[in-house]
Amino acid sequence: TAGAISALQGYTNIKRKDAAAWTELGGKQLEQAQSYATQYQQAYEARQLAAPSQPFLPTGKFATALGTNKIEQSSASQVDSQLQTLQSQVQLGYSNAISSYQRAADLQPKNANNWFTLAQTAQQSGDVKTAIKGYKKYLALNPDSTSAAQIKALIKQLSPAPAPASKKKK
Repeated sequence: TAGAISALQGYTNIKRKDAAAWTELGGKQLEQAQSYATQYQQAYEARQLAAPSQPFLPTGKFATALGTNKIEQSSASQVDSQLQTLQSQVQLGYSNAISSYQRAADLQPKNANNWFTLAQTAQQSGDVKTAIKGYKKYLALNPDSTSAAQIKALIKQLSPAPAPASKKKK
């Protein structure tokens, strides 16, 4: 995947207006982000196993007197570093995929599928604002979609709640 991403990045630097290449690049970047997310989940589970007694340790003065398990602490520290690296890679992967899909949608603004793919990827990454925008563009281009009702419900679900109206004092 990394080699394909590199090759596609080189290609899109030359052919900046090739929407299909941007879409393919976004797909590879999304695949990579999801792979990192899986690795992150596995590392998180390993982190819990690296220090199995930690949730059961006493607190307060007794814990201070007792001290920490140096072996568990060392194992957990190594996994924590790996977790931080993987978390950064997941975020970067999703960010890159969103950028590539956004570029494809900008190059072909009337392609409903590009907007839908952008919206789904943004939603997966937690970028609610971009997800809502993408879903709205998709519906504007494809109002008769068989999934229009579900997408409208999703937009409503993702949309932030309006701020409560403040009461004026007399």
